[in-house]
Amino acid sequence: MDEELLKILSWNKSDLYQWEGFWCNPSIMTATMDLKATFKSVPNDVLLASSMKTGSTWLKAICVCIMQGNKEEEEDLLVKNNPHFQVPTIEAMKNEEDLEIVLNKCSLERLKNLEVNKSGSLFYGVPTNSYFRKGIIGDWKNHMTPKMEERLDKLTSLKLQGSGLQL
Repeated sequence: MDEELLKILSWNKSDLYQWEGFWCNPSIMTATMDLKATFKSVPNDVLLASSMKTGSTWLKAICVCIMQGNKEEEEDLLVKNNPHFQVPTIEAMKNEEDLEIVLNKCSLERLKNLEVNKSGSLFYGVPTNSYFRKGIIGDWKNHMTPKMEERLDKLTSLKLQGSGLQL
């Protein structure tokens, strides 16, 4: 890293650097700086975003499939590495067949069964397979208490206030 950055030791004994108000792991710092220096947006760019544990792995897998087009299994980037390691470029789908291919390649069932997602770890030693849960609607009820549900509903309502969106 070219510039002098504030550095601390994180809870898991790895270095973190502060850059433009954010703390970053050195493994992604250079790529982040390069992206900021070279990325130029265009009017029809689309930004997909989600909070942690709400489908970001799936969104990244969709982006990778759209980016790479209709590749054979041995050329498929999702077979070679976890979606979090890919940097997607989004293009519009050309037809129904392309859309169906992307949906099949990005199914939670396929992604969680790919060898690259069954073992190893991502950042800070988080196991790769922890990013793939059951994918069942309502499964959150098995992990949250009624009090947690109420608190989340209140917080969500507060954050959505004035947006026109409702729970």
